[in-house]
Amino acid sequence: MMSDRKSVLVVSEDPTFIANIRERFAGIGAVVACVGPGDGRCNLDLKGACRLVDHADVAIVDPPPSGAFSRAWHKVPATDYAERIAAHYPETFVILCGVPDPYFEVNPEVAVALDRESGVELSRWALHVRGYAPA
Repeated sequence: MMSDRKSVLVVSEDPTFIANIRERFAGIGAVVACVGPGDGRCNLDLKGACRLVDHADVAIVDPPPSGAFSRAWHKVPATDYAERIAAHYPETFVILCGVPDPYFEVNPEVAVALDRESGVELSRWALHVRGYAPA
């Protein structure tokens, strides 16, 4: 079933990557950014819901080099965060841009892109399949 939403959530600590996504998705849909769950008390952790994911068709989780979001009060592995988004929002296509270890297992509900560029292309494909974006 196609939703009436057409937005992309980018979870990344890298403002340049977020700006790149906004530029590349201009005219296709809204891009909402989050610096990750380590920046403060994350509603996904506390309430099992996130207002940023509520309206997202696609969520791109861009792990920091350490593999965990850790800006403020605690560390959250990016793989765990992507899996929680997928568990709480099964209608959202979740993409993890790479994993720290190629043998690391990720929940099959999360798509794993080898790198950022692959993650961007996969997100464009996901929006296209939902009828929003050109391939």
